Amino acid sequence: MLDILKLQLKNSLRDKIIVLSICLPVVVALVLKFYVPSVIVLEPQLAVVEGNLAGEQLEQLRELAQIEQYPTVADLKARVLNNTDEVIGVVYDNESSKYNFFLEGNETTLTHKLTAVMASVLSGNASSDPAESEILTANHDQMISLIIAITMMMALYLGSTFIIFTMVSEKEEGIAVLNQIMPISPTQYAVQKIILGFLGTVVITFVIGFMLFSSGKLVYLLPFLTIAAAYVSIIGLVVGSLAPDLVVAIITTKVVLLVLIFVPIIAFIMPPNLEHIKAFFNLIPSYPIFDGIIAISNGSNLTRILPNILIMVAHIAAGYGFYFAVLRPGGRFYSSK
Repeated sequence: MLDILKLQLKNSLRDKIIVLSICLPVVVALVLKFYVPSVIVLEPQLAVVEGNLAGEQLEQLRELAQIEQYPTVADLKARVLNNTDEVIGVVYDNESSKYNFFLEGNETTLTHKLTAVMASVLSGNASSDPAESEILTANHDQMISLIIAITMMMALYLGSTFIIFTMVSEKEEGIAVLNQIMPISPTQYAVQKIILGFLGTVVITFVIGFMLFSSGKLVYLLPFLTIAAAYVSIIGLVVGSLAPDLVVAIITTKVVLLVLIFVPIIAFIMPPNLEHIKAFFNLIPSYPIFDGIIAISNGSNLTRILPNILIMVAHIAAGYGFYFAVLRPGGRFYSSK
């Protein structure tokens, strides 16, 4: 058994697609770790409401940064929430005689320092507190969670790719024919094919998880990823059993992985009034994984994640049942060449 696993590992690592599948998620995780949320340093800009500030105050602010004027406070807040750059909203409240600063919440240190300088300039360096800052609700954290989820999905499907190419390589080398007459049970054969892919997926996803998630979230993440790794292994078994040669395997792998990684994004970007439709996305094998990773990234508790786990378990039972019924070596749809 151990010799067979060593041979599978040696043959698979010769394939550049396998090596790329291992390296790419790790590289993306490193970029997220060290360069997000501020990949580049942006020069802060100011947003004010037309007619809200006196001319002298506007001149003082123009010495600090560029100014954009908007007709209403709502338009100003919408501009601040545009996370392609950094904008500080400045509004004077006549009732409280205070300046209100609106921030998105993910600004750089430079922007926060500029906010403090503006508060001092507008107040005339008074000792009282003439300014208040408000952090607006932005979708920045959701976008980061989306990028993290896509990265984790790429790493999870490493195991599927490994299993597919191992099984197809055996078919092209004639080993698959021997597997059908060897005295091993279908369960032993399946375990033999998925064990390396499963363990490799667990290791890679755990490494990325430690890089991108806080220690508090790892309590839920690591068990979730272990179940997900077993979950995606069935995809490798199914595709590997059906694909007759390497060309078909490559094409099928690309199509399947693109669908399984990017279809859940459709559910993610759906407007709130279509929330009820998201339930149907659970029929897609990858959606419970994607949704669970998003939930963990956002700090959700076990109650929020448990439905995803139960759906994955149901898919695992159905998937492996289907494999053992018709796709195992000697099964109705198994292709040995």
